[in-house]
Parts: sequence; structure tokens; C-alpha cells
Amino acid sequence: MHRSFRQLVCGRRSVRSFDGSVPIEKAALLDSLSLCQRAPSGFNLQPYKVILVQDQLVRKQLAYTMISGNIKRVLDAPATAVFLADLKPTLSLEKLEKIEREVGASENDMANLASDARFCLGASPELTDDSPGSFVGDSVKRSVEDKAIQTELASKRLLLSLISTFTQAPTLNSSNEAWAFKNTMLAAQIFMLAITAHGYDSCPMEGFDATRMKEVLSVPEHRFSIPIVVSIGKSNDTRSKNERPRFQFEDVFCKDTFDFPLFKDDLES
Repeated sequence: MHRSFRQLVCGRRSVRSFDGSVPIEKAALLDSLSLCQRAPSGFNLQPYKVILVQDQLVRKQLAYTMISGNIKRVLDAPATAVFLADLKPTLSLEKLEKIEREVGASENDMANLASDARFCLGASPELTDDSPGSFVGDSVKRSVEDKAIQTELASKRLLLSLISTFTQAPTLNSSNEAWAFKNTMLAAQIFMLAITAHGYDSCPMEGFDATRMKEVLSVPEHRFSIPIVVSIGKSNDTRSKNERPRFQFEDVFCKDTFDFPLFKDDLES
């Protein structure tokens, strides 16, 4: 392994305190966000958006949607990236098909991509307006559509579990939120490694009030969920910089099947 990558991974740590007087270079932000987009995603649907919060007033409002020590981290950090997971990713299929065609994808490829995505993620809801419902009718319609998608996916999971007793069948995610979360977290991890490569620190956080955060950031309530918030900047954390402990290698990795632990000695020549 290239030593610099090992140093990058081992050097990234979740800091607990930021020096708010040190800004982040725009070039570092641009590069890190651009690299974040290179994360793999199912069907290449890229089911996420990222809100980069730098404005002092918005940062303060965002900070008070956090809980406990996360409040101060957001207040002090010069920038915070809020990762949003798209709960209705098939609404982006038309845009994806357009850019895929521009790089030479065939009509057959696009037809297969669309059918596979809709099968695994549920049919696209008819309502395409992303803004939060301002009328009772809008909210009711969205609720009906959400329930319809969940019912559709539940029926497919039942069918596939029956097929699985005879032959291989795909396992669908428990929900579109679960699917979008795991794809979004791949992008968040690349973002954190990229910002580390530029010499800055990060702190991924789950402790926040998502409802209040959506209100502050004008996030469409029914379209997106928030899996992770990442504050970035220069650390002034006074804790030890030693690597945090991890479970024993063999407690995490298995050899061939779940029944047998994989020991480091098994991989050493």
C-alpha cells in the first residue's frame, strides 16, 4: 500500500474542538467536494445533496439544531457540510439518463438502468414538486405516495424471498432511506478523507434535531433525510493524537465463512 494513503487514513480523526480563526481555503473546499462526487452509488443515481454552511448567521442557526457538545463544534468550525439523502431517487432518473447519453450510453442501457432502478427503489411518485407542502392536500398526497412506495417494496421483498428458496434473488433494502443513507455515507467518507489530505480536520456528527435542521436550511421535508453532518476546519483539540483503539483484527474479519476468525498471521507471508 502506498504509505501516504495509510498516513491519510490513520491521520484522520474526529476532532472535538475547532479554531474558528483559521479559514478553509476555497480550493480545498472545491477539490474535496468534487472528489466527494466520485463516490460510487447504486445505478449511478448519486442520491445525495450537500449543503455547505459557511455564513456566520446560518452557522449559528445550524449550531442550535445540534445537541450537546456538537453545538460548539458547529459554532467554531468555519464550515459544516450537511449531507442529505434523497428518499425519492428515481425522480433523478431523467437527469441521469441525459448525462449518460452524453457520454455514449445506448438506449438499451438506459432502458435497463431505469427499469432496474424503479424495481429496486419503487416507482417514481407523481408529485415532483420538491418544496414542502403548504396545503393539507399536498401533505396528504405525499403521505399516500410514500405509503404506496413502501407497500410496493414490501410486496417485492416478499416475492423475492419466495424466489430465493428456489434460486438466487436480489435482496432489496428495508427502505429507500436505508439505500440512500448507505450511498450518501460513501460520499461523506471520501469528503472527510479529501479534506484531511488538504491539511484540515473534521468531525462527523449524528447528534442533531433533523426537523429543526430542515427548517433552518429549507430542506424539503418529504424528499430528503439527514444521515450525517460534518464540521471541518483546523483543530485546536488538546486531546492525545494517538490512534483510538479498535477491536482485535480477528473480532472483525472472518475467514471464508462467519464461523472462522481471520487472523493477521493468515495473511502474512
